[in-house]
Amino acid sequence: MTTLVFCNEKAGSFESCSQEMGDISECLSELTGEPSIITDVKRVTDEQMSKASRAIAMGGDGTVGQVLARIAKHNLAFPDRRVPVGIIAAGTGNLLADTLGLKAENPQDSLALALKAIETKRTFAMDMGQANGTPFALDFAVGPIAMAVTEPGKMEKGSHGMYSYVRPLMKAMFGRPYRFSIEADGYKIVCDASAIFITNPHEMGIGQRGDASSLRDGNLNMLILDPQNLDEYVGIAMRFGAWFLGSAETDTTPYKSFDVKKVKIEALHELSTPQLLSSALPLPQEPVAEVVYKDDQPATIIDGDEFGTTPAVVSVLPGAVDVFVPLSTTV
Repeated sequence: MTTLVFCNEKAGSFESCSQEMGDISECLSELTGEPSIITDVKRVTDEQMSKASRAIAMGGDGTVGQVLARIAKHNLAFPDRRVPVGIIAAGTGNLLADTLGLKAENPQDSLALALKAIETKRTFAMDMGQANGTPFALDFAVGPIAMAVTEPGKMEKGSHGMYSYVRPLMKAMFGRPYRFSIEADGYKIVCDASAIFITNPHEMGIGQRGDASSLRDGNLNMLILDPQNLDEYVGIAMRFGAWFLGSAETDTTPYKSFDVKKVKIEALHELSTPQLLSSALPLPQEPVAEVVYKDDQPATIIDGDEFGTTPAVVSVLPGAVDVFVPLSTTV
């Protein structure tokens, strides 16, 4: 039997994930008495999966999400051969690791924290989501604000961290919202939104402080962001900025939030209203275009990476993966 170590060199605050692999393999061999195989989601084979005692996902939310999605598919196909997963938080964004109690204050301590969790053998049966049949660990999202998180590149995130998202988020404020049709657990609504998030941790893990209970409640959390003025945009920025930059919570939740099990989302059309900030700031105004009903659907993302387009059916996969967690994690 072996340990599969998944690493994405494009993600992470370590200077290079590959520089850490030798140490990780050695530590894992000493801990488990088994050899390790360094791989990634695209290269791993079914045979390697069948011989794995455990998997290690090293990186940020995008990398970890890809690994957990691959493990979820394996577990669904072979429920008697489930592969538990250890997470080493090494990315720009580590919301999932933070919610699971696996994010160390000092990034260099993340490896020791993960190894300690593996050593205790305490696993947590974690829910996953799936969008059009593709599993995800953190979130599915659509809309101009949601798409902003896909813009920063590797070098930009490495240099500026979470600040690298400021420019694309400001740019997204000029994007026109969509009118969406939403069918959720038997109910149907039509609403306008600049972003819709379907998340696994409640409110995307913002302010969770290691409380992982929302990852095993059999529900997903739907957030609808429809800011109407500059103050509401600032409220959203403060809500997320306070957590990302200072790990602080705020009392306001400037969006609508619902627990759901299954959701169908379809964009009806882009709105013809002027861009919000162009009406709030002294900038040249462009003529308001007529609404054009067309077949084109907006792009979507899952776990921070571009995925496809709407329409999308999103649902929960209860207890899809087993994750090693510290004894201190509240479950």
